[in-house]
Amino acid sequence: MLKRCSSCEVEKPIDDFTAPHRCCKPCRAAKNSAWYHKNKERARAQQNSSKFGLTVDEYLALISKQRGLCAICEEPCSSGRRLAVDHDHATGRVRALLCSNCNTALGKLRDNPTLARRAAAYLETHNGIHSLVHAAD
Repeated sequence: MLKRCSSCEVEKPIDDFTAPHRCCKPCRAAKNSAWYHKNKERARAQQNSSKFGLTVDEYLALISKQRGLCAICEEPCSSGRRLAVDHDHATGRVRALLCSNCNTALGKLRDNPTLARRAAAYLETHNGIHSLVHAAD
């Protein structure tokens, strides 16, 4: 059985279509790709906001408020990825947007402020100039 694509107007097997779309899978993929590249920030916001209960506009407002920078290191995400929605794992409340490094660091510290303070104190004490390796010299 054949069906005519509403976009390329070529008759193709019915398996080349995804119901209920009138255009074939390749045309649909091309349209989606074009939309994504034209609306990249909105698409990323949509991907990142939905699982945390934020609307796209709320996510974009956070990006604007933070000037596109991580709330901790105040730099754009070095991996080129979008800023992650940081949230309190106990309450689910959204806190801010973080780069992947800072978001991972908080996760590794189990969102525990005491561990974060200990890590900061450790780094201040062992800042690379005075390490245990060189203390033996």
